[in-house]
Amino acid sequence: LSGLAYSLFLTRIFPGSSEPLFIDQGAIGRRRRAKRVEWLSGACLLVRRRLVEKVGLLNEDYFFYLDDIDWGQRMGRLGIALHYLPWVRVLHDHGVTYRRVLKRFNTKWLEMLFDYVRRERGTIEAGLFRAFAVLGFLVRFVYYGAGAVRGDADRRYKLAETAAFLRYSLGIGRRAGSPAG
Repeated sequence: LSGLAYSLFLTRIFPGSSEPLFIDQGAIGRRRRAKRVEWLSGACLLVRRRLVEKVGLLNEDYFFYLDDIDWGQRMGRLGIALHYLPWVRVLHDHGVTYRRVLKRFNTKWLEMLFDYVRRERGTIEAGLFRAFAVLGFLVRFVYYGAGAVRGDADRRYKLAETAAFLRYSLGIGRRAGSPAG
């Protein structure tokens, strides 16, 4: 259900509905106390050494993406509580390597996400999850398309990026990490 909530912007109506796969930082960030979550972003994470020894290292099968979600899930299965601290601020320029350095739209995260859901939930749920992603990217494509028509440069970029995500989710067009066009 978290995939459906995220894909269809339901998180705007029901904050927190996209957990466990997507942390709604806007909703959680307004809190004054720590919130227990199922995973934490590897961009800023503090873990005791004894926990790393107990849980093991990050799964190298997930390159760049989903390794932190997988790790959080493994910790949860061992009864280890993870907490998001909304008062801690970290600047993470999400996607800068692909966008500025590689000059490509990043579909690698989708590849890892679809693979993760398949591994954890099976092929039927993975197929449903992919269908939700396609539906969500179609909704976003229409939304960003309206802004692009009005000449909004940010929306034009998001429209092209969403088109790449949609093509990847449908299994057509360019392969993961292909150049932006």
